[in-house]
Amino acid sequence: VIQPSLFEGWGTVVEDAKTLNKQVIASSTPIHKEQLEINAYYFNENNFRELADLMLDYSTGKLDDKHNYKNIESRAAIFAKKLLTIFVD
Repeated sequence: VIQPSLFEGWGTVVEDAKTLNKQVIASSTPIHKEQLEINAYYFNENNFRELADLMLDYSTGKLDDKHNYKNIESRAAIFAKKLLTIFVD
């Protein structure tokens, strides 16, 4: 997942990636670093070449997956229960 935002608040794209246990390449805004910690690759949001290089390196296998999100199963279960309450209640 690529999250290139310059100012995104706590983005659902990132939360979805964490729940689905997918690698994220994100702009280096402080909120992304808070949200993802060491589990993402970061690029300077004003440098498109950094993003392009990360995308190329990741797509060709030069970079390993570094995501290791905690409690993926429990995050998915909590989400499923909340979703069910929307339709059941």
